[in-house]
Amino acid sequence: MNINRMKASSIRHQMEMQAIANSEGKHAQHIRDYCDYADATAEAVAEGVLQELPQAI
Repeated sequence: MNINRMKASSIRHQMEMQAIANSEGKHAQHIRDYCDYADATAEAVAEGVLQELPQAI
């Protein structure tokens, strides 16, 4: 796992723990859903870049 993924994972965990500690169950679920969306978006962009990279070189 690279440093950026570790940082993102840490931030996600902190956000989830804060929501749970504040008894904000729906907020915690929203955080999980948004993070899943952000992860999927980042992976899609990275995949697109990797596919286009050979043509650019």
